[in-house]
Amino acid sequence: MKKYFAQIQKRWSCQAEIKEIEVERETDSSVWINGRRNAKRSDWGNYYDTWQEAHDALLSRQRTHLSNLEGRFKSAFKVLTDIEAMKP
Repeated sequence: MKKYFAQIQKRWSCQAEIKEIEVERETDSSVWINGRRNAKRSDWGNYYDTWQEAHDALLSRQRTHLSNLEGRFKSAFKVLTDIEAMKP
């Protein structure tokens, strides 16, 4: 059976990819590939039944990441303007 492995490099949030993988068997939480058990959900990547599910998951994850970065940027910009406004 086929599954779709979606991963996005977590540290830099880049190099997103979806790979079609041949799976030997599966349970609710694991898949077996070449005799080795892999968790369906992990920090490394996730397995999905369809390419569209994998794509949607990547989109959602990246949108969340971007939103978090946007919040951090706004906070850093406020600190910058506060520093610029300082007087002796």
